[in-house]
Amino acid sequence: MTMAAAASDQSTAEPDMISRFLVESVGHDIHLAWIIPDGGRGAFGGQWFGKDVDAAAAWAVTQNTQGRNVYWTVNVVRPGLHKKPRKTDIEASRFVHVDIDPPKDGSTFARGGALVKLEKLEPAFVIDSGGGLQAFWRLDNRCEDLLLIEHINLQVRDLFSADACQNIDRLMRVPLSLIHI
Repeated sequence: MTMAAAASDQSTAEPDMISRFLVESVGHDIHLAWIIPDGGRGAFGGQWFGKDVDAAAAWAVTQNTQGRNVYWTVNVVRPGLHKKPRKTDIEASRFVHVDIDPPKDGSTFARGGALVKLEKLEPAFVIDSGGGLQAFWRLDNRCEDLLLIEHINLQVRDLFSADACQNIDRLMRVPLSLIHI
């Protein structure tokens, strides 16, 4: 299991580290999205980069320095999509994923216990989002049965009492990008 960390206390996003994350974790069919925090309706967008990691990392840094939060699309979108994806824009799944955050009721978050449980399930990588943990299991082959993958995501979510993020069009924060509130 590899671990990537999201750094929210940096003064600038790290293009080299973002590139490394994209190469090692996402690979190709790179699609990124931006969201303006509390920006209201329509305050989001996206960009498809295919295999162009350097362009994707530069774009992420630019969006981030403009006060936008930057996310990567967990699954494969249709080529050329230049907006935030919807379920109908997803062509195939490449990961099963889960987002494990501290309990909403303020009770103690058992991060160590969650990590031990994750290690037993051998995810491809885990991202420490600063508050919680995001785990990803890479599929051997892309899966076009998107309902099946959502169902598996739901089972993993329930196993960890995690957030409701089982949707196939899920975005996750790009590690080593700034968090704007």
